Amino acid sequence: MPRVRGVTVRTIRRVMGPDSAAERGLRRLRHRRDLATKGIVRTSIMCAFRGDATKRFGVYGYGGCDLWALADGGPRLRDEIEATGAVYARGRASFTRSDLILQGYDGVDPALVTEVTERLGLVPAAFQPDLFERDFTIEGHEELGRYPKDVVVLSISSDLVRTLYRHREHGFLVDPGGFWLASDVRDALAEPETVKWFAGEFRKVGRITLEEWIPCFGRLVTLVRQTTGAHVVVFNSLTVDPGRRVLDYKLSHSPHRTRRREFAAALVELAKELDFSIVDVDRIVKGVGVEGLGDFVKLAAPHRRAVGEEFVRVLRDREII
Repeated sequence: MPRVRGVTVRTIRRVMGPDSAAERGLRRLRHRRDLATKGIVRTSIMCAFRGDATKRFGVYGYGGCDLWALADGGPRLRDEIEATGAVYARGRASFTRSDLILQGYDGVDPALVTEVTERLGLVPAAFQPDLFERDFTIEGHEELGRYPKDVVVLSISSDLVRTLYRHREHGFLVDPGGFWLASDVRDALAEPETVKWFAGEFRKVGRITLEEWIPCFGRLVTLVRQTTGAHVVVFNSLTVDPGRRVLDYKLSHSPHRTRRREFAAALVELAKELDFSIVDVDRIVKGVGVEGLGDFVKLAAPHRRAVGEEFVRVLRDREII
């Protein structure tokens, strides 16, 4: 059966292109069958499972690729609870920097961001307060219904690396996302008027500083709790540093490494103050081994499994499950 399915998918891709409506429809049918027969369905970004129909439990991740490890924790979570549940890692690094998320909460006039959304190919969620809704559906699996946000998982990875721009007249922030890097360079060069328009309309504000980030992230955690009632869990980020763990970075010759260490230390202090949980991705990934790992956030399968197991352990220790 898997061989037949593979031939069918390849045929659809040759005729209709990758990720066509037909391929997505076939994928949804397979997932529904798996949920009906095995009681669980899992992809790279979500895991849904069947349990007590009178109880629902939901984990909602909002961040970059590092949160995909949540899906690996889904099968282990199912073994811990009796409810019908879902673990869903939603979002992109390009719209999950903490100050950009808060901008969506505070509100941006849709009329002001329509042009930039269309010109840069941004998703509308970049300016919407989806994180602060009390429940969620899984995109592409809306037929499964809504799940409560019992746990909301955030990450500091976008805060560490993303660069934002501010509109010169209206003041709203934007992350141009994949327009500059993900597209073919010939496509970007073919639209010099867009580049010229962006340079005229926006000014670079750069990465968020540690001093700006601490109150910003603290406010974000507080608002998530107030609006959703969820327990908040935060992923820290991998820091590759062959030297010692120290808290004095004055003599460090790696500003990037220093930045990651400082944010990780500040996150610990915020967790003590606001009483949220941390998944120590840095420690876990290094325990598995970083050799051959080419990205700080796109973890390999062994790392995702280890992080997923640690996430479930954190929920157990907190008596969330």
